[in-house]
Amino acid sequence: GANAEVFAAAAQPDGKVLVGGNFTTLGGVTRPYLARLNTDGSVDIGFNPNPSITVSSIVLQPDGRIVVGGSFTSIAGVPRVRIARLLASGAIDPSFSAGADNSVLSVAVQADGRILLGGLFTVVNSTARVVLARLNADGSLDTAFNPVFTIASSGFQHRVDAIVVQPDGKILVGGTFGSVNGASSPGLVRLNTDGTRDLSFNTGSGAISVEAIALASDDRIVVGGSFNTFAGLPRANIARLNSSGAPDAEL
Repeated sequence: GANAEVFAAAAQPDGKVLVGGNFTTLGGVTRPYLARLNTDGSVDIGFNPNPSITVSSIVLQPDGRIVVGGSFTSIAGVPRVRIARLLASGAIDPSFSAGADNSVLSVAVQADGRILLGGLFTVVNSTARVVLARLNADGSLDTAFNPVFTIASSGFQHRVDAIVVQPDGKILVGGTFGSVNGASSPGLVRLNTDGTRDLSFNTGSGAISVEAIALASDDRIVVGGSFNTFAGLPRANIARLNSSGAPDAEL
């Protein structure tokens, strides 16, 4: 039991589960904003990174290190501004340093070790990057990657909520946005590895806001968010797409 919201969870290969959110206690144990649970749900007492405030996203690297994003400005008293990498023990990884000017809501790791960030930010590592950026493995900014997102409507907050890297390296991005690189892509886009739009992916009119993305084993794509229609079809907050981006008529 957590005393406030849980926003992110990630299962380790050993069955332990990392959780992040707004909570300050889990199971009666003080664990602000980030914790690890044993397989029986009890708190892993040896893991206590202590972020200064909310953790919104967690992803595990293949080497066991843990990348977290959120609204925090420090972890274990060490300055880490909204993005950090931890060792498996929960200690800060000193080889990684990066920062964003606003919340990081989603994180994904590519096969080459580079790290994708999505959120509410407009600056990453002192360089303009609006709602999506890519870091090198050491936390430095990948300056060659810079897709341009624009807002759908003044009534919505411009943001990226979900990032999924496909097995072929292409990148699915969901959030609240109207266009990407000058072309209409409401709520969902697929990028090539260099940040250009994947022109083979077309969702038509898309959705107002996509907040979650999952890949099925057959390459179909399930999206969740805030919408009543998707690509002109009635879909109440969840839809399944074919790999081309066209809505799946079965769901």
